[in-house]
Amino acid sequence: MGSGERLADDEKRDHRKKEETAESQDGEDGDGHGEKRKKQACFRSFQWFAGIFKKDDLPGTLAGMLSCKPYMAGRRTATDKHLQALLDLRYVPEHAIFAAVDYAVLNMKGLANAGYPVASLNDADKAKIMYAAHHLGEGDVKKFIENTMTSKRAEKLLITQVGVKDAKKELNDAGANWVKAHRAWLKRYIERKIKIGNFMCDPTQAPATRDLLALADYLKNNKVK
Repeated sequence: MGSGERLADDEKRDHRKKEETAESQDGEDGDGHGEKRKKQACFRSFQWFAGIFKKDDLPGTLAGMLSCKPYMAGRRTATDKHLQALLDLRYVPEHAIFAAVDYAVLNMKGLANAGYPVASLNDADKAKIMYAAHHLGEGDVKKFIENTMTSKRAEKLLITQVGVKDAKKELNDAGANWVKAHRAWLKRYIERKIKIGNFMCDPTQAPATRDLLALADYLKNNKVK
């Protein structure tokens, strides 16, 4: 190796050291803005997955959440080569099913803790609420139940699901009311998708069920204050 190549390598090493030092100091010196930003980003990512914030408010991803190890006490996280392996488990049917069940249980627990009498629902009704919570997230499903979702939020959700053209048709059918349009669409969607009799050995034993809007009214009116 010639002296010019060695000099170039030395300069690269010096540059890397300076970058590493700057990154380290960013979270330690002064008022620690870098570390603070990292903590806030991780916390917001977790809040998104808990249904508190909507996705577009955040830079967060599932990978980002999994890598928030220093700030996610009590949750399994990863920042190394195992991260992709964890993400790939989404495509293993058994793990995907278990993850969906865990998410459903978490959402139902959140609704119960908020005072909604989800334990009193029969299995068919629970399935619809679980699916609505899975679809909306815990934060938005509470707004759906209370009918307090903003017009802007309902518009965004509906357009995201069906596209601008079909969303405008839904809007026209709902009298130019985005909230009503979104609620009507989600009701029809869940009524079409959630038929627990299809997964029972004897479909005739499936319990009677209410539609999603009736369930929302029941949960709202019987909420423990």
